[in-house]
Amino acid sequence: RLINEGVLCDFTRIGGGTRTNIILADRKNKTQIMLNASGPRITPAELGLFFEKIRSLPHDAEFVVVSGSVPPGVSNNIYAQIITTLAGKGIRVALDADGELLRRGYRARPFLMKPNIHEFGRLTGVASAETGDILKEARRITGAGVEIVLISMGARGIIGVTKDQALWAIPPPVEV
Repeated sequence: RLINEGVLCDFTRIGGGTRTNIILADRKNKTQIMLNASGPRITPAELGLFFEKIRSLPHDAEFVVVSGSVPPGVSNNIYAQIITTLAGKGIRVALDADGELLRRGYRARPFLMKPNIHEFGRLTGVASAETGDILKEARRITGAGVEIVLISMGARGIIGVTKDQALWAIPPPVEV
């Protein structure tokens, strides 16, 4: 379908099937239940093929986004490896992950990090939603080499921090 829509794509084929995620919506009570399945186990050979595509990205590529969880068989160090590999080619990486993937990826100094407020709290240990505490930790992260930190906070908006400035964008109220 992507090809039919004119989207340039280059997939790494694997033996397993695509995982299925189901959202059950209760419109009357305005609630949702999410049923997220595990992805298929990735073999070392499949991972090697994928990583070879990462290594062979052209030097004129400017930006890569790594995000989400990883399937069984893939190390929590994969995003850090991708960030390190691409940084050596001058390609900037945006990281949007949680838990150990975020922690290890952050240590590899991506160009941009975009945790939500809960992921940010787990990474930094900041349990407070106070803006001052968030800014202090985000500035510590930019001081460690991440150029841009974006912390999404739902209806409270998003805070963007670089070594030189901090911005807070607040969205208009909307009915969810």
